[in-house]
Amino acid sequence: MWTFKDSIARCLKLESDDQVVLGRAALLPSADRDLIVAVWTYRTPVRILADMAGVTPASIRARVRGLIRRLHSRHFLSAARVLHRLNEPQAVVARLHLLGGHSLRATAEAAGLRYHRVRRLVSEVQGIIDAHAGDRPAAPAAKRALGA
Repeated sequence: MWTFKDSIARCLKLESDDQVVLGRAALLPSADRDLIVAVWTYRTPVRILADMAGVTPASIRARVRGLIRRLHSRHFLSAARVLHRLNEPQAVVARLHLLGGHSLRATAEAAGLRYHRVRRLVSEVQGIIDAHAGDRPAAPAAKRALGA
């Protein structure tokens, strides 16, 4: 039987491991997390969700597809890996901007910070992500390519 979840996994060629998706969804803002849980765990039909939200089913499908794409993106995973290393303002900005997908302006409003402060914090978080990437050993194929 065809399900919406199978369609997303097939379109994005992602693994369909429910625990991975739901574990990463825990880092999303509550409205996005609730949408993922409704579709993934409770298998709520998209038409019912669309009626509840007052939007078209296509917009719900697109929203879920975008959320799944974000959950599997490198930026999301990198931010999630370093979240415990961040101080409070960096963590707030990382949750809103990198994990939540908010724009810099929306992040500044939600965090009660100035736009330029948010830009600086995002830059700091990116530096921490880059430094953390350097902590991990290179993959064997990368070592061979480097002649190691």
